[in-house]
Amino acid sequence: KYAMPNWLADSTGALQTISKGQTHTWTAWAQDVWAITPQIKLTLGGRYEWWRAEKGLNLSAAPALNTQQPEVSDAAFSPKAVAAWSPWYGWTFKGSVGVANRFPTVSELYQAVATGPVLSVPNPNLKAERELSSELSAEKDWTGGSLRVSLFDEHVHNALISQTGTLNGLPVSFVQNVDYRSLGVILQESLH
Repeated sequence: KYAMPNWLADSTGALQTISKGQTHTWTAWAQDVWAITPQIKLTLGGRYEWWRAEKGLNLSAAPALNTQQPEVSDAAFSPKAVAAWSPWYGWTFKGSVGVANRFPTVSELYQAVATGPVLSVPNPNLKAERELSSELSAEKDWTGGSLRVSLFDEHVHNALISQTGTLNGLPVSFVQNVDYRSLGVILQESLH
């Protein structure tokens, strides 16, 4: 952010604030499907991720701030398995389980932005969100559509939760890790 006296002029004006940084994710994944019988299929897969956040900088002219944020890195494996059974034409029953990992974004780690009266406060110490999800489902297909009923369960560790609160009497938005939450069981119906 620059103090531009005239936005039509070529001059950018004096530097007011900088929030910057980089995140990188490298991944390798594999998946295979086995037809055990004509009615039973098994899918197994996994993804390995290497993640790094670096070059984080928060600078402000007023209030005076010049903070070089620490480099952080992590790695995680995300396996998944799906068993599908189609005993009759148009019917499929599935059981699936998998692990997912979500690494913090560059804006959650480093970006300090004022949107109206609310200041977004970065958190360079965020950890990856890790969740274990499982689902049981039954699906019936017709020529004109399908009906699916699902029983779903999700357990999340280090959930990345965005919140709004006050800091020194001013409204601020921030992201923090919440140690554990469970979404419980959800019944899902979809028609298309």
